[in-house]
Amino acid sequence: MSPSKASSTGERDFRWRGEPRAVARVHAVFAAALVACVVARVVAQRSSAWVSSVSDAVCVLLAILAWRGCTRFARRYGLDDPLSRTLQIALVGACVGLCVVLARADVVGELESRVHAGDRAAQAAFFALHGAGFALGSALLAALDARAWSARIQLQLDSVERVKTKSMLHFDLFLSAAFAGATAWAWALRETSWPWPLLSLAALVPASALHAWSTARAVERYRGKVPDAPRTR
Repeated sequence: MSPSKASSTGERDFRWRGEPRAVARVHAVFAAALVACVVARVVAQRSSAWVSSVSDAVCVLLAILAWRGCTRFARRYGLDDPLSRTLQIALVGACVGLCVVLARADVVGELESRVHAGDRAAQAAFFALHGAGFALGSALLAALDARAWSARIQLQLDSVERVKTKSMLHFDLFLSAAFAGATAWAWALRETSWPWPLLSLAALVPASALHAWSTARAVERYRGKVPDAPRTR
């Protein structure tokens, strides 16, 4: 990969294999998903409730993170097989589905109004819904990473690319487990006043820093080494 290409993408340790058509399709699909997220949340907007702004921000953030993951997948690996397409469709569905569920919960059960009024059970349900959405989104990103890892020989990934792919797989699995745990914790402790979701999210900051540090160390250790040869029967 040329230096100019590396500097323009910020991915100097990856060869970009995706076709422009596939990448453009990812952009278009997630642009539509982002519009759907905004429309779904506007339906349940409460101008006087601060929680609505939180929900809007969380839903848009989930869509952006999912778009970034799918874009990187399409560019780095260029896999456009049925399994890869299915996983990306499921990721879009998770983003839009979370917004629809939150909007319906607010319209039918006045969830956000009850959260704003201090109802602890409603607060637990509110945080649990958001946590479940992020847990599912992270799990689907991990599945995309696993798909790329399974095709590592076909894609001729070098040693550094393999290290980074495996690192992303492990970190996405960790995020999925962390958000699933925070969701269960929020629901189990719904009668208490502890800020459990904030404590759980705060733990992700040092975890992200540790992941970045360990990945950088592994990349330097394996840079230049020859990856494993294909196994023969």
